Amino acid sequence: MQFAEFPLDDALGAVLAHTRRVGDCVLKKGTILDAASIASLRIAGISHVFAAKLAPTDLPENASADRLAGF
Repeated sequence: MQFAEFPLDDALGAVLAHTRRVGDCVLKKGTILDAASIASLRIAGISHVFAAKLAPTDLPENASADRLAGF
């Protein structure tokens, strides 16, 4: 997993690390950034976000929790 500040151009698919208010909308911590959320951030004048990018071998948090619950 790579946890860092990413320019929006490199943030597609990343997991937002902090809740961000964007106009009337709120992008909550844990949101997977899609094209629409990135466009909203750009319109709000935000150019970078703190986020996590999962490596191909990483398991998302909810999937990990589901696996642990099965034990």
